[in-house]
Amino acid sequence: MKNHKKLGINGERVAFDGTVATKNGMPYTGLQGYDADFFVVSDVLAAKFYKRTFFKDITKLDESLKGTFKEFGNAMQSNPILSGMKAEVPSFRVYSTAEIDKKSGSQYYFLQSGKK
Repeated sequence: MKNHKKLGINGERVAFDGTVATKNGMPYTGLQGYDADFFVVSDVLAAKFYKRTFFKDITKLDESLKGTFKEFGNAMQSNPILSGMKAEVPSFRVYSTAEIDKKSGSQYYFLQSGKK
């Protein structure tokens, strides 16, 4: 389900691939569909950002990653299993171990090294 700020035409929460009519109580005309959120959990990389930075985009540390992420996004969007995915370049946010532990919801780790 989409979060409680994104609602359907009757004020109901909608499925991840449902249509959003309002966001934060205002009419929503932005991209529809769903996206995937990617997190890089690394104390070393997180320390390279200013402490109060809210959105720690890994491309701010290495601009050359933008092309790779665009190719990755295109590959995901062209996969029929993922139909309904928004046509946008995926972002990879950097979190420290402590920051990710504070996030609500389930976190899935696909790759994890022994180093933080």
